[in-house]
Parts: sequence; structure tokens; C-alpha cells
Amino acid sequence: MPYVQVNGHDIHYVVDDHTDAGAVPETVFMQHFIFGSAQQFHRWTPTLSRNYRLIRMDRWGNGLSSTPPMGHEFTLEGVLSDFDAFLDAMYLDKVHYVGVSLGGVLGAAFAASRPERVKSLVLTSTPCWIKPPTQNSWAREGYPDGASSVHALGSETWALLGWIRGMPPDASPARVMTAQKLAQQTGLMQPHTIAALQKMVSQRSFDITPMLADIKAPTLLLSPDNSANTSIDEQYMMRDTIPNCEQIVFEDASHYIANDQPDRCAKAALEFIRRHSG
Repeated sequence: MPYVQVNGHDIHYVVDDHTDAGAVPETVFMQHFIFGSAQQFHRWTPTLSRNYRLIRMDRWGNGLSSTPPMGHEFTLEGVLSDFDAFLDAMYLDKVHYVGVSLGGVLGAAFAASRPERVKSLVLTSTPCWIKPPTQNSWAREGYPDGASSVHALGSETWALLGWIRGMPPDASPARVMTAQKLAQQTGLMQPHTIAALQKMVSQRSFDITPMLADIKAPTLLLSPDNSANTSIDEQYMMRDTIPNCEQIVFEDASHYIANDQPDRCAKAALEFIRRHSG
């Protein structure tokens, strides 16, 4: 499994490249949801990797990357610094960026603060800030908050209980299996890392709204219209504020379109990135 040293810690990544022999493809840098891993994009790769070189990176503390020490406090600038150092280590000056949920939040901040590094930007189910209902959803029955819940239950059990709670009674076996796989991704993380990420994003100052107008890269919003984490009004505001922005609204869709509709998401991303390549 490939690793690279980034700012003193080991970062795991996956490369998918099924382009023609001899081709020199552009790179798509992909970032997962807050408690996810590179595996979140597994079902996107067949569509995208035939045309582009994909790099799916596990952020520090997520997936198979190394674990921060107890007491570590994440910051937005610290995460963006990891992105910078990772791209430098991979000899990449500029990439197409695809992010889901928090991965999209980080992508918007990265594009706004490092415009020279982002060719295009695809934001999937991306809020501007993490609302109190989302923060409250991290608590489990019998525990006062998300941090105490995950420490008591362990990462995978804590995650699985959350996915089950948000699942409709008539959920298909495929939906249940997806939830199990996502919980397994979270299970790779240490509870103190999950708690530290919760702390970072729960601060009201963790808000990309002031950055939106500074995004120079062409941007595509893949917007669910029934997300508990980002309202459709917030999505329309983002579309109207980001200077060069397109939007596809997924009607009657939850926050989890990246997992529930991976083919549609990947095809939309591919068509958009193609128009902004070269």
C-alpha cells in the first residue's frame, strides 16, 4: 500500500489510472467525508479512471493514514497544509478537486486560499458550516455528546448505530450494506481522532461562507434537495456566491448522494472536469 511522509506523519493514498498506454492524464484529487476514507469513492472510479489519474488520499487520522497523538487539535489551516505537502510530495502543481461533505468544505477552502493549485472543483453535498442538528446527531442514546459516545462505544459501533438511526424502515439490502461499509471505514479511526474532528468542525468559526467569493476555479455543486446537513437554500446561496459555478440538484435526495447515486455523481463530475481540462 502506498504511503508518503507529509508534515511528519504517514499518509496513505490510492491511485487509479486506467487511461490509455502512453497517455499523460491530468490528476483528480479526491477527498472523503469527515469520518470516511479513500474507499468512499470506490464506485466512482470506473467512470473517472478511464479518463483521468485519480488520487484518493486518506487524511491524517482517517483510513489507513497514521493516527494523531492524544490531545491533538485539528485546524483548517493544518489540514490544508497537509494537502499542500501531499501534492508537493506527489510532484503535482495543480489538480482537479472532488470532495464530499467535509471533503468539499476543505476543497472550497483550498481553492479559495490556493487558487494556483486547483483547476476545477466538484463539491458534493457540501455545507458551509456544520449545523447544531448535525453536531447533535453524533451523540448516541445514553451519552451526552459525540465525543463521549464514540469513546464509550468504539468507532465502528458508534458509526454503525448512527447510520442505522438515519436509515428508513424500508431500506434496501444494498443500502444496509453501504452503511456497514461506511461504518467499517470509520472503524479504522481511533475514537480520540473522531472526537478531535468533531471539536474542530463544531466551532462556529469553522465556516467557508466568507471564502466562497474568492474561489477562482470553475465549480460544480452536486446538491441534494433533502439533506439534513445542508439545506437547498444554502446550496442555492453557494451557487450564487461562487463566481463561476454550476449546479445539479438531486431531487428528493438525502445528504448521501455520493454513496447512494455514485454513477450519476461520477458521470456529472466527469463531464464537468472534461470541459475544464487541458
